[in-house]
Amino acid sequence: MSRIYLFVLGILSLGIIFSVGSEAAPSTGTVQVAFILSEFEDQEYQDGHDQDYFEDLAFGETDSMWEYFDEVSRSVLNIDGDVFGPYTLDGDAADYGPENQNFVRDSVEIADDDIDYRDYDAVMVIHSGPGEESSGNSDDIWSIHWTTNIETEDNGYEIKRITQAPEYQNSNGERSPLGVWVHEFGHELGLPDLYDTDGSSEGIGHWGVMASGSWTDNGETPAYFSAWCRYWLGWISPIPITDDVNNLVLEPIEDGGDVYLLSIPGNWSGSEEYFLIENRQKMKYDQYLPGEGLLIWHIDDRESNNRDEEHKLVDLEEADGNDDLDHNTNRGDDGDPYTSGSFTKDTYPNSLAYNGTESGWKIENIEMDGSNIIVDISFLSKPHAIADADEAVIAEGFELQFYGDESWDEDGTIVNYTWDFGDGTFSYDENPIHIFATNGTYDVILTVRDNNNLEDSVILNIFVNKPPIAVVEISQTVILLGDVITFDASDSYDIDGEVEFFYWNFDDGFTSNQATTEHEFRNSGFYNVSVKIIDDLNDITTVYYLIEVINRLPIVEFSIEPENGDTRTIFGFTDQSHDNDGEVEAWLWDFGDSDSTDSQNPEHRFALPGIYTVTLTVYDDQGGFNSTSKTITVDNSPPDPDIIIPEGIKTGDNQWTIPADRNIIIDGRVSTDTENDELLFYWEYEGDSFQGYLFEIDLQAGIHEIQLNVIDERGGEETETFALNAESVPILSLQYSEVNILTSQPITLNCTTDWGEIEIYTWQFYDDIGSDWGLNTTDNWMNFSSERAGEYFISVSGKHTETGLWTIVFPLNINVYDHPEAQFEFTDTINEGDWITFDGKNSNGLELEFEWILDGTPLAGNGELITTLVDYGGIHTVGLQISQNPVGEDYIEKEFYADHKPTEILSTNPSMPRVGEDFEVYLGAYDVEGEATIEYIEISVYDIEGDERGKFRYEDQGANFNIIFEVEYTGVIVLEYKLMDLKNNSREGSSTVDVLGWADIYVESLEISGKKEKGKTQTVTFVLNNYNETYQSDIYNGYVASGSVELLIDSEIVSTWTYEIEPTKKQEFHFQWKATSGRHDFEVVAYVSDGEKSTDNNNLIKSIKIESESKSGLIPYPSVGTIIATIGIVSYLSRRKAN
Repeated sequence: MSRIYLFVLGILSLGIIFSVGSEAAPSTGTVQVAFILSEFEDQEYQDGHDQDYFEDLAFGETDSMWEYFDEVSRSVLNIDGDVFGPYTLDGDAADYGPENQNFVRDSVEIADDDIDYRDYDAVMVIHSGPGEESSGNSDDIWSIHWTTNIETEDNGYEIKRITQAPEYQNSNGERSPLGVWVHEFGHELGLPDLYDTDGSSEGIGHWGVMASGSWTDNGETPAYFSAWCRYWLGWISPIPITDDVNNLVLEPIEDGGDVYLLSIPGNWSGSEEYFLIENRQKMKYDQYLPGEGLLIWHIDDRESNNRDEEHKLVDLEEADGNDDLDHNTNRGDDGDPYTSGSFTKDTYPNSLAYNGTESGWKIENIEMDGSNIIVDISFLSKPHAIADADEAVIAEGFELQFYGDESWDEDGTIVNYTWDFGDGTFSYDENPIHIFATNGTYDVILTVRDNNNLEDSVILNIFVNKPPIAVVEISQTVILLGDVITFDASDSYDIDGEVEFFYWNFDDGFTSNQATTEHEFRNSGFYNVSVKIIDDLNDITTVYYLIEVINRLPIVEFSIEPENGDTRTIFGFTDQSHDNDGEVEAWLWDFGDSDSTDSQNPEHRFALPGIYTVTLTVYDDQGGFNSTSKTITVDNSPPDPDIIIPEGIKTGDNQWTIPADRNIIIDGRVSTDTENDELLFYWEYEGDSFQGYLFEIDLQAGIHEIQLNVIDERGGEETETFALNAESVPILSLQYSEVNILTSQPITLNCTTDWGEIEIYTWQFYDDIGSDWGLNTTDNWMNFSSERAGEYFISVSGKHTETGLWTIVFPLNINVYDHPEAQFEFTDTINEGDWITFDGKNSNGLELEFEWILDGTPLAGNGELITTLVDYGGIHTVGLQISQNPVGEDYIEKEFYADHKPTEILSTNPSMPRVGEDFEVYLGAYDVEGEATIEYIEISVYDIEGDERGKFRYEDQGANFNIIFEVEYTGVIVLEYKLMDLKNNSREGSSTVDVLGWADIYVESLEISGKKEKGKTQTVTFVLNNYNETYQSDIYNGYVASGSVELLIDSEIVSTWTYEIEPTKKQEFHFQWKATSGRHDFEVVAYVSDGEKSTDNNNLIKSIKIESESKSGLIPYPSVGTIIATIGIVSYLSRRKAN
């Protein structure tokens, strides 16, 4: 079976299965894809096709799905994910050959334990072997994208869309499945097939991967997605063409060139039918295109597929006009792109819409410039002529304004206006004025032409009439008010018709429709009288006449009473005017002192002395006015002396009661002067004279008199005598001299007197912003509080019951302060072990002192900033107490949570290992708030001399670390580690483990001392040594040896000891034994309770011979040889050297 035939069958099958009903994978950002590798009992993956191979094919930097989508989407789409498997399904490959979902369902199920499908945006199942679309073997599996519902064990999650694709393809010797993979993944992104799924045509062929472009280079190098696919997926934003554009340069889209959109028709926006144009060149993944140049795509988003060759969703306008794709001749050739020529409504292919109407677009002068394409794009439509005029009927000889300025052209400019007025004359103005010389009916034609030589015309019907001729007689044009005028237009006539109507307008609100009429004007003035004469064609002749109506002025008279006076006199003015031809309706008096009134009979007082001219102007009912004037003399008046005593009581005319023995101020400024002149004040008391408007005096109790003489600046003067009765008054006081309180804090003020009774108390309050208020009360106390901080002045005085006089005012200053407000800030993220700064600088108050408390314990320092160590995690409470000078305090506390450092669980087994033992290290990371991980653990090995013998570092170990290794050196093992939790809170720690050698006990010596005769006491002495020079040479340290040791004589245990010997130390043991005759074997056997490396030197044997009791008599002294022989017999030593 040929490859072409197989592809057709494949696309037929895929076209049936594809659906956009379910939710597609995201087309932008990072898409997580789960790849499931499924093989069969009779068909495994090819050699080398392991998980790494498929990870490279999916996510590698070259020749991969990731690279393809990164390049084609311009890095908008990032393919990521994981490869799982391979898994072996039950059955053979042929069991899954039929086109059903069994393969993907079984694959999802077998991988369910390893995959949480909720973590992935898409699922692709890769089966072993080739796809049937390339092999032709019906036992193989078609590559299909399914819309389905597959339940998983991930909390009920269902897979809605899934793709099955092959391990490889058989395509002319090529085996890469990349083309099929990206095509099927295009369905995962929501794209339809763009080949003809009914097989009658090739769709868009090799020009897009959603058609046969997946097979370019035999599937090794699939072509780009078409411009419409990239636009639909949101990878590009085509640039709409809205105006004509020349020399538009299109760079290759493979190098980042733009795609342009031409709406159909061109004057619409948002149309679902449009052209997309792009420059496609043979480069990158497009290097195996069948040609290169300008591709013009015809798009209709109202369609859903490419089955109808006459009306496709996405159609390529084939430049050579052969329609090879539509005729199934080929899948694209080098004649399909435009490299020259044009694309208009008159070419083939053309720029018409699918419904046959003009789109208006012209793409011309197409040329190649290297890999770039240069084009001119324009949109054509004829202009729209709109004509109007001020009147549809005009009188002969009159100007008529015509308008053509509302004509318009949606894609160009109107360059010419031609008006044909139908009377043999023309105009080329946009808005001309024309006069028709002869009556009649005219068809006025406006023709407009645009810059594309397209024209449009419109007709206006204008009727031209001869107007009637007015013949008018008026009896007189200048009259006095009350006269009657005759108006006569009865002799008016119309040459081409009849006069049918008259309309007089007298300009005073009255009209008439009689040919002859009389009229009386009711007011004087000028009147523009008009008459309209209307003929049988409603043409109007209007004529105007100016009529003057004259008014008679009123006569003005008035009187003044009295005729003379001073500035205290009120003068009366009486109007005596009249009007002979009407009535006086208004009056205006000017008194000559800048004062005036419109009253008819006013009264007036002059403020200053002098001679004044009084003028009266009157107005009649016709607007006429007249005036007359008279003079009047006004004399100066003397001042009126008077006093006021703020602390006294006026008891009668010029009589006052005042407090005795107090400095009293007498104020003469209440004296008055009618002229408001500047006054001089002269005081006299008990023969002494004083000058000034204020007079201060301190009088003892009794009656006193003072005189006040007041003189004005015009020389007028007056003197008055005043009687002052001075009486004693009590003195008030308050319990405070100054008070400091807070806002809203009440305080009670108590008032006391030194003697007498107070009838009423007056409290006055003043603040520092100019407000004041007071209160009269019979109580001698007052509560005060304020919501506003500031300085307040309070005064209190009392009215003496007996005299009625007021006491001296007692003052009090009250300072009200705002409540201090404790505020502090600190960082939101706090970890155990952090130094944290609490910032109280936003606290409000005066001269604040700060006290900080953390978890109930005061912190050292009283500044607004304090830094302290948070030495453990969990909930903490920090409080701030502030004290304000001079008054007020506040407290605030806040809780914060310190994130715990991760905690280690470290165990070593054994806790003190010995050389040659297996040593296990376990480190676990734990965090109270969440998870913790081991960032690193470092194991360093040092020998007993301190030299480093090894260092091992393990990073990113997750939450648990475990290792077992054999200890090779004595000394120490140092464990250093760092833990990190999810909030990057870390803990570093270390631990040191001592590595010990083995204990090595050996019997260093065994001695039996004493006389070797029966019955004599023998002392057995032996030494145990915990030391092995062979071990020491290998840098082993010793180990404390503990155990027991036995002494055997003649194989019988005679004594047992326990011991504990430090490394390299010795212990000596003693035993006394009463000798018996004969040969005896002494053996020391040592046992180490916790084991040792070598036990071959743990015993030592020694033999001696004991003589029987001595006989009396002399024995010859033995020779030297005999002595030596005897020693060899008597004393036999058996021991092993230390190994």
